Amino acid sequence: MKIFGVLFSFLWALCALGSVKQLGEYAENTLWPFCEESIEFYEINQRTPLGFSGAKLFDLTRNINSVKINYGYKPDQTVGSFNFSKLTSVARYVHSKAVYPAQSFELDISCADRVELDVNLTFISQDGSFMDSWDTTLRSEVPKAGEYAKFSVFLGRTDFRGSFYQDSSEEWLGGVLFGHLSTNELSAQISHTNYKCDNASCVTSSVIDAEIDSFIPYENL
Repeated sequence: MKIFGVLFSFLWALCALGSVKQLGEYAENTLWPFCEESIEFYEINQRTPLGFSGAKLFDLTRNINSVKINYGYKPDQTVGSFNFSKLTSVARYVHSKAVYPAQSFELDISCADRVELDVNLTFISQDGSFMDSWDTTLRSEVPKAGEYAKFSVFLGRTDFRGSFYQDSSEEWLGGVLFGHLSTNELSAQISHTNYKCDNASCVTSSVIDAEIDSFIPYENL
């Protein structure tokens, strides 16, 4: 395992050289502050510099299964399942610091250290709107890193295998699933950007399509 770690670190260093050079060129030429980030890899059960492992982060998903779904474009409600599985046995620790180049615009930016773990989520609803599986990344940032995880999936009209997109009858510019996990609790939202045009102009707007929350099925009460 140590040999693998050394080899992996060496290969990563080779890749990082190009990134450092590009970052240096960017820092010299940009007028915008930015987050400079470095990445370290840890086995999933290994403690990261933020005090917890990738396995501990994944544990936040273990008691999340049944969810309730409220639609934003119709009064209907339904229930479903929301399941996570690991895609890797390696977690990433990302160290992020703000960089303000000389003569840059006076803007404050927020850069947060975090731990990330790549996962797959399967989302199935009882009414057939969702029969989907997407890859995403659990991430937990300071402060309170390890107490929660966020995840997001950018979605297009072809990313749904259920009837959801057809039912919503909207023209999408792009959509997103954004979720937040803590112990035994999940909240998530699917929204999309659409556009409407008249003879004078076009207007874009953000529309909430579904609110998703964890719950305890009645049979388990």
